[in-house]
Amino acid sequence: MTSSPRIRVVSALSIVAVVVAAAATIPADGMSPAACREEKKARAVMRDADGDRIGVVDFWTDAACVTRVVAKIGRFDLSGGGTGLTRGFHGFHVHETGVCDPDAVDPAEDPAPFLTAGGHWSPKVRNHGGHKGDLPPLLATRTGLARANVLTDRFDPDDLLDDDGSAVIVHQDPDNLAHIPATEPDGDERYHSHSTNEMGADETSRSTGDGGSRFACGVVKRI
Repeated sequence: MTSSPRIRVVSALSIVAVVVAAAATIPADGMSPAACREEKKARAVMRDADGDRIGVVDFWTDAACVTRVVAKIGRFDLSGGGTGLTRGFHGFHVHETGVCDPDAVDPAEDPAPFLTAGGHWSPKVRNHGGHKGDLPPLLATRTGLARANVLTDRFDPDDLLDDDGSAVIVHQDPDNLAHIPATEPDGDERYHSHSTNEMGADETSRSTGDGGSRFACGVVKRI
């Protein structure tokens, strides 16, 4: 006795549906769907050196194992002063230690707010631009309003919540991502490093991108 055509068609469609559903849950990088099944969330409340709250940075993962980073600095209803963040681009990174001390000092005993957050977060030693905590620079308006919505697969919120935590830093100056060529045609010394007497990026550029002092800091915490 042969099965009816209707039963065969329904069975085939059921198999196709299962295959499509399974494929949709597998991230493009091949990671197991189970690794991304639970949504992970974290937040850094950003404060300047005076302790004033100037915004938040949120982190969360999705089913594709991608982390979304959403920065909201300032408010749309700002009147008068603004956040104090100057108009233009600013370095924006995850740093390696979850301590935001506005009264920190550097080894020369000079004030260095938020130096306690350490360098850019990166489990492996790399030059700037290759740090896992490097993010695109923030662009601020004349009132200090800045917004960013970034996707990254370099980390998820759990990575930032290790034993010593991590922090988000907004810097005073633009970030060149250490993009300073080691050679320049025709002998142009535009990229000459006075600190090392060499062409290309000096040590500060290679580690920080010349973002300058730290304007605001926020410890990353689970939410």
